[in-house]
Amino acid sequence: MKNFIKNLLVLLQLFSLFLASILFFILKISFYFPIYKSFYLKNNLAHKLGVSNEQLLNYTENLFAYLKNNTSLDSSWFTNKDILHMVDVRNLYLISSKIMYLLFFIFIILTISNIFIFKKNYLKIISKLFNRLLAIFMLLIFSLALYISINFTKFWISFHEILFSNDLWLLDPAESNLIKMFPENFFFFLVASIVISLIIYFVLLIILKKILSKKYANKL
Repeated sequence: MKNFIKNLLVLLQLFSLFLASILFFILKISFYFPIYKSFYLKNNLAHKLGVSNEQLLNYTENLFAYLKNNTSLDSSWFTNKDILHMVDVRNLYLISSKIMYLLFFIFIILTISNIFIFKKNYLKIISKLFNRLLAIFMLLIFSLALYISINFTKFWISFHEILFSNDLWLLDPAESNLIKMFPENFFFFLVASIVISLIIYFVLLIILKKILSKKYANKL
């Protein structure tokens, strides 16, 4: 029972780190402005929408500021249904941010406490559980990447059905400027960027772990 509790503490420590990292990449990449600017220019989107590049970027900045709870949406550009849907998106963003910070806090607290609890056995225990939990996360991410590559539309619909309790996300492409700004191929690129970044991140964690294992081999 004692070993079970100790292993559970380390698993919670690692789980907090991995999940917080995933949320970090999702939130940071989703707000990485150059991605939007590049997509607009590549697809000549401003011209298609009948606005200037500067105006389109301003609408995007307005959207970012709104999601961060810093301003209201421009009702002269976004439709009523756009705005209603973005209320749900903002709530999701704010909750996700709080969860991310909480998980990082839990990771730090558990790391400090586990070092004192395990002392000399800490590196050995965390090394063993690190490999197992990371393998699970990597499997999930690769499975997600495969699912997205096979049928992104189905993934995107399922994503909305799971996270939103209403149908406000079903916007009319003929009326919604939000849909016109962010068509499906944009979200495919955004999600793919997040998944690829996470794969690189976890691979780097594996490399870092191997380097540390060699350096502290006599302690493991």
